[in-house]
Amino acid sequence: MLKLIKCDKFVNQSIIIFNNGLNCILGDDNGSNSIGKSTSLLVIDYVFGGDKYAENREIRDNVGDHRIEFTYSFNGIDYSFHRDFLDKKQVFSYNENKFIKIEEFRDWLSKMYDLSVLSMTFRDAVGVYSRIYGKSTINEKQPLQSFEKESAEPSILRLIKLFGKYSLISEAEFKVKDAKDKFESFKKAQKYSFISSINAKTYSGNLIKINELSKQSEELTTKSDNNLLDLDSFQLEQTKELESEKSKLLRQRAIEKASLSKLEGNLSEINTISKIDEKDLISFFPSINMKKLKDIQVFHSVLRKNLKNEISNFISEKEMVISVLEEQINEIALKITEITNNKKTLSKVVIGKLIELQREIENLQKQNKEYEQLKSLKDEENECKVEYENLFMDIVNELEHSINTILEQVSDEINIDKKAPSIHFKAKNSYIFETDDDNGTGTNFKNLISFDLAILKLTKLPFLVHDSVMFKHIENNAIENILTIYNNSPKQIFIAFDKLSSYSNETARIINQNKVMSLTSNGGELFGFCWNKK
Repeated sequence: MLKLIKCDKFVNQSIIIFNNGLNCILGDDNGSNSIGKSTSLLVIDYVFGGDKYAENREIRDNVGDHRIEFTYSFNGIDYSFHRDFLDKKQVFSYNENKFIKIEEFRDWLSKMYDLSVLSMTFRDAVGVYSRIYGKSTINEKQPLQSFEKESAEPSILRLIKLFGKYSLISEAEFKVKDAKDKFESFKKAQKYSFISSINAKTYSGNLIKINELSKQSEELTTKSDNNLLDLDSFQLEQTKELESEKSKLLRQRAIEKASLSKLEGNLSEINTISKIDEKDLISFFPSINMKKLKDIQVFHSVLRKNLKNEISNFISEKEMVISVLEEQINEIALKITEITNNKKTLSKVVIGKLIELQREIENLQKQNKEYEQLKSLKDEENECKVEYENLFMDIVNELEHSINTILEQVSDEINIDKKAPSIHFKAKNSYIFETDDDNGTGTNFKNLISFDLAILKLTKLPFLVHDSVMFKHIENNAIENILTIYNNSPKQIFIAFDKLSSYSNETARIINQNKVMSLTSNGGELFGFCWNKK
């Protein structure tokens, strides 16, 4: 149990000592706001591993960093810790004299409160039932909601875990996830073209085509076995492709020969430079520089020689390409001749055709098989979902009966003449919590309190936290009866309460008997001042 909380920033009372059962943070009779009632409950939530307190901007700006020290007592042993406001990621353990991560601390709490067997985190177990103003858990119509806009399915699943029933559906849930993963992996393989992707229309078309090709193959085999085939029916089909390939090669050879002819013409135009007739040049140009002219002639000679060598190399390459093309052309021509002239090729042609047909059939069958695999994986996923949902609903229907039975009892203890609230699970992702023919604000909050008390009684939930806003609209005699139920609880319950003088003597007795802190305005606030004043 939580034994105490200490903080030197708490001006009104630096140490809060807690009781085994009910613990009340009491506000003044004026119902003053902003004195620290909800904040005190957030501090309690903080020492139970919550984070909402450290996310409060107003506390950060007006109080600054500070330390919350706290002690738990389990089996006669005290365990002391502290959490700093600006460092919510870790907790200091005085018993171990070291910092531990917040996750480790929450696991420790789960172990000490015997919640480890529930397949859920400590905060998942207790967070919903810490109903404090500023959190998203004060939703009187959605008692299972952990945060704003949370969908119903994880909320209901969390309830199943809290009741210790998750093991009954965990295997079915794993099957759903596994089936979904396999289906998504298959789809991803199709997306990246590792396997084919076809639709139902293509699948049906493939079946028709497979049937047609199979008939062609059977007919061809039958005719071949009975010597009913002639070569003519295959010549056109076999030679057509060969002639097409031959035409491509002939066109390529013509291009290469034209290029060769051009290169040979260029080579023939490269003439050797004739020797210079020095006498004639000097007679016409007496001042000519013969040495410089000879140097130029030598340069031109080297240039022409290099160009001639380069063109000769290109010619050799072209001749080699033409030679290869002619070999390919001759090979194709020989194949065409063999097909058209040699009757012994008939069996080869038939075999080739059969192989081609079988290859096409197998390709279509592969496409259809992959389509069937995808469909099978989707069917498997759907079957697993149905199995999971049926099992899920069997469990929640059982929980519905248990919860509503206790709700009836709690309701009679609060108002014996009023209808009890009830919860109804419509599907794995839908539920209704209400009282028939009564949708008033007071009734709705009374219902929420009743629900929490039922869960506290039926499960391992170790404590409740209820803020004063939950009591505002509930009639006085019902408040007295609620406090009586709180007071008889063997588990810790933390509440904020105010306007005590407005209630009965019995209500005042219970509150004063279980009061752990009093808060007032004008200096009696949690931190000694109210920061919303001018």
